[in-house]
Amino acid sequence: MDQLNYSPGDFVEPEFAAECADCFDAFIELIIEGVPRDLAIIDAFQMIKYSANIGNADALAMAAQCNPYVKTRLAARLKDAKPTDLWSEKKAINHLLAILKSEKTRGADKIAAIDRLNVLLDITVIDEAGRTKKVPTLDDLYPDDPKPEGENRPTTH
Repeated sequence: MDQLNYSPGDFVEPEFAAECADCFDAFIELIIEGVPRDLAIIDAFQMIKYSANIGNADALAMAAQCNPYVKTRLAARLKDAKPTDLWSEKKAINHLLAILKSEKTRGADKIAAIDRLNVLLDITVIDEAGRTKKVPTLDDLYPDDPKPEGENRPTTH
């Protein structure tokens, strides 16, 4: 089977966008969701399904982002979108987990992702000085083994 090869020159042309409007619209939605542009172009154009060359996916996506069709529609979609449609606590957690679990992520960046996840999930808080502290739990505040009556009480004579 011959491999399909797309050219960035095609992806920048408005006529190509008109012919492939459904694919370009899918690309725009994926970009809005925060999918990296190379993955968005591969997914939107079903490049793997159709055995297309994906070696130049980033160049194709960059060309698509320069296409007037994409610029106009992306701007309109972003203008109409509510911030809560674009980002949420669950999306933040999902992206941080992806950073944390990626083998491409450096150790320091993984630690930063863990710190942010802990804050988002109320495991830790950041104090006024910028230090991270564990959030006290009810178990911390009310231990299971309360002291018997009279123990550790000051005595009066």
